[in-house]
Formats: sequence, structure tokens, C-alpha cells
Amino acid sequence: MSLTNNIIVSHTTGIYVYPDPTNEVTATHTLFYGNGADTSGGVVTSTDEIGGDPLFVNPAGGDYHLRAGSPAIDAGTAVPWLTTDLDGDQRPLCVGYDVGADEYVPKVYLPLVVKSYP
Repeated sequence: MSLTNNIIVSHTTGIYVYPDPTNEVTATHTLFYGNGADTSGGVVTSTDEIGGDPLFVNPAGGDYHLRAGSPAIDAGTAVPWLTTDLDGDQRPLCVGYDVGADEYVPKVYLPLVVKSYP
């Protein structure tokens, strides 16, 4: 089994593979954070791991969108058949593919200028 561009956070065991010689998992571009153990059991090959807090907007409230500065932004790899994220945003949106189900959408705030005319 192959896993690509996943965020695995706050689990007792992130990826558990039943110990059997025929079972093997390959995880590519995976962000592990706050797990008791990232992998356990049988053979797990993990390449291009990403470390650090994924910086979800509000996980306690169920909002798993990425915040600015997340190590998951532009840290993924191309998955050609996956062209949109969970919200329907284009993938990749900016420079590269983001890790996880959400493609980070930068927010731009412009100042409000009010001018009175006589």
C-alpha cells in the first residue's frame, strides 16, 4: 500500500502495519506530529518525511485548514489525478502541492480607504 501527501497527527500509533511478511506500507511526503509512535508493526518505509506542527486553524473546532507558516505548505509531491482539495480549490494553487487534504489559500487584506468628496 502507498500513502502520499498525508498529515498524521495525535494518534497512539500513526501507521500500524499488521506484522506479516506480505504487508508493507510506503509513506511518501508524510507529516507526522504528536503521535505516540509514528509507525509500528510490520514494514513501513517512509520517505521525504516532514516534521513540525501542521498549524491547523482550529482542530478543537474541527477546522483542519492550514495556517500560514505550516510546514505542510508546498511540501508535497505531484499527484496528477488529484486536481482539487477538500474545498474544491485548485491543486497546486501556488508553487507546489500541499500535504494533507487542504491546499493553503493565502489571504490578502487591503486597507479600507474612505474619501469624502465635497
